[in-house]
Amino acid sequence: MPERQTRLNTLRQRAKAAATRGGKKADSLDTSAAQEIHSLIEDLHLYQTELEVQNQELIEAQAQSSAALGEYTTLFDGMPVPAIVVDERFQILESNRMAIALLGLDKRLASRAVSLLTLLQEDSRPVFYAAARDQPSGKSVHLGNLQILTRSAPDPIPVSIDFVRFGTGGEHSEHILVLFQDRTANVDLDRVRRLFQSMLDNATSPMYAFDPEGRCLLANSAMLADIGKPREQIVGHTRHEWMSLADVVKAHNAELRQIQLELHLASEVLARSAEGVVITDASNQIVSVNKAYEQITGYSRDELIGRNPTIVQSGRHGQPFYEQLWRTLTTKNLWTGEMWNRRKNGELYPQDTRIIRILDPDGNVTNYAALALDITDRKAAQAEVELLAYYDPLTGAPTRTLILDRIAQAIRASNRSGEEFCVLYLDLDDFKGVNDSLGHEAGDLLLATVYDRLRANLRACDTVGRLAGDEFVVILQVANRDGAATVATKIREALGAPFDLDGDSVQTTVSVGISVYPHDGRSSAELLRNADAALYDVKRSGRDAWRFFDAELSRAQHRRLSIGRGLRDALANDELQLFYQPQISLADTSLIGVEVLLRWNNERLGNPGPAEFITVAESNGTIIAIGDWVLRTALAQMAQWRSAGMKPINLAVNVSGRQFSQPHFARTVHALLASFDWPAERLELEITENWAMRQPEASAAIMQSLHQSGIRFALDDFGTGYSSLSHLRLYPIDTIKIDRTFISQLGIEPDSETLVQSVIALARSLGMRCVAEGVETATQVDFLQALGCHAVQGYLQAEPMPAEKFCAWAADHS
Repeated sequence: MPERQTRLNTLRQRAKAAATRGGKKADSLDTSAAQEIHSLIEDLHLYQTELEVQNQELIEAQAQSSAALGEYTTLFDGMPVPAIVVDERFQILESNRMAIALLGLDKRLASRAVSLLTLLQEDSRPVFYAAARDQPSGKSVHLGNLQILTRSAPDPIPVSIDFVRFGTGGEHSEHILVLFQDRTANVDLDRVRRLFQSMLDNATSPMYAFDPEGRCLLANSAMLADIGKPREQIVGHTRHEWMSLADVVKAHNAELRQIQLELHLASEVLARSAEGVVITDASNQIVSVNKAYEQITGYSRDELIGRNPTIVQSGRHGQPFYEQLWRTLTTKNLWTGEMWNRRKNGELYPQDTRIIRILDPDGNVTNYAALALDITDRKAAQAEVELLAYYDPLTGAPTRTLILDRIAQAIRASNRSGEEFCVLYLDLDDFKGVNDSLGHEAGDLLLATVYDRLRANLRACDTVGRLAGDEFVVILQVANRDGAATVATKIREALGAPFDLDGDSVQTTVSVGISVYPHDGRSSAELLRNADAALYDVKRSGRDAWRFFDAELSRAQHRRLSIGRGLRDALANDELQLFYQPQISLADTSLIGVEVLLRWNNERLGNPGPAEFITVAESNGTIIAIGDWVLRTALAQMAQWRSAGMKPINLAVNVSGRQFSQPHFARTVHALLASFDWPAERLELEITENWAMRQPEASAAIMQSLHQSGIRFALDDFGTGYSSLSHLRLYPIDTIKIDRTFISQLGIEPDSETLVQSVIALARSLGMRCVAEGVETATQVDFLQALGCHAVQGYLQAEPMPAEKFCAWAADHS
């Protein structure tokens, strides 16, 4: 039992004895009893005085402990190192300002809704979890090559993590202190580790708490070690039961030693930090600086102590800047930002600054601390990046970013003045030929010379920029359509003159598209896009010209683009459908075959017809996948009908030139025929006359290889192209299809009758069948039958039908 408790029990026994004696008459008290009572009263007064002294010492010790905790909190929150504290489930309990900035956290984390594991990149989570799960208390761990996910950065940030597990007492007695080092920045590793060590030491300092009745709620292991008592004798008991005056003094001294150690470590960190640190008193007079601050400013410590930090002001910031700084510092106790300062030698330099207002426990200002980082190199690198972003390194011309900004400036100026301005989109014709024939160095020289010529033929107020490759943009300030036309003509003449490329003479032409503000667009992007659309129209029409933007042409192009995008998803969205149109024999009116026709069900685009979307599919290459789907689906349908008992008929499928030219087309066709067990002689592939004429020899070779296996060929739209008899004889053609434009004029135009008659006669002489398309009247049937045409298809016999309807129609006409 503590000495104080023994003494208190003795006093109680003496008081009880005195009270017993006090029950007797006063005159019967002997002298020794009176002396005993007098001595007891004096001892009680002395004990009371000792208790009051102990109580005052406890109050002072608690105040000093609170101040130390406040200083620790300020140090923790103000240090430029991201730090968090998590519980045993890795839920974030506390984070300093740097951690909030790095991890994108909310300072209000009382709900503990954020787990550190969710902030780690997926590959980093098991590494941290395995290291932290079974780590004993008090041992620091360093993990490198981890990555974190933040809201402020699109990509994971590489970091290293230092952590330590420490006990806090209570039900959940394990917490983890975690420090981050952003490995993308030039962070002083030694500083981070020293800061980590200081936080570790702090975590092991004596800590305890009491309820309002004075019972101990918790005491950490450091406290238990200092008091020298087991936990069960302290937690749940009042402090008077276990804490003597000597214990108080001992705990207080331990706390003072810890504070001294923390201050020493903080001093070491500041002394070795790569950031400059300057500390002032409450009146803003400098009381301390570190070596880095001396190196940054050029002033020595002796020259700075006692001075105001305004000694390094650059004069570039006005009074409102500093007023706003002090307002922020006063309300938030922190200001961060960039400012320009002046070194002792007069040189100006940019500085990344963090100023902290330090308060005592009563809320009074005691000091200000500023962390300063010289960002001269960073600014220089940023300027270089901006130069590359805004100006083309080859020609020195503004790039797309600056071009769009210049157009935006022209829009604002035009809105004020009411004057028009124009945007010219230029593209050199056949620039690729220069690169291929003379090399890229000659191409680069040509581009640089083109820019010089453009600049020489324009006003100083106009802008010439380079977008990419051989594409340039000219912004004509205060210019209408007539002015733009004049400039475009002048540009064509200037760029049409020969170029001397290190001894090689090159002559080129240029295509120009023009948009006018405000008629052709209200934004930079829209004006540039519409000028490009006009340029595209020039290119499509033959190049070497200029043209103004035309809204109708633009809508047509936009329609083509929309169709092209839609076609890329048509198969995946199950929007394509096959229709079947019967082919009827004129000899006996029997069903001899069916032509497959493609339909596209896309209500958003108004269900475009084949004449509209097939051309787009040909140009963007989607026709290859679509064509394969058509052939596969049609063969599958024919095989199904055959199994259901339908009589054998021929299948005619249109094949795109791009699909036909694929290296594995023949192999694909043979594989599909084998897959559905469909006879090759029952398949007829239709090709257009124009496509066959483009590369007659190559086309003939492909067709011959397929024809040898029994596959038949039909020449579609005959009479609309540029075929000749010599070319026609190259191909293994089985059928000639007469285009509907000629059939529709039978009985109306004598020339059409003569042409149809000639085609039928030609087909017969070459041993080919002849099928007429678009037959809609009985007169046309009679005429074709009289001329010996083999078969017809058209609305007179039957319109194209979906599979179910055709199946029913075929059953009625079998």
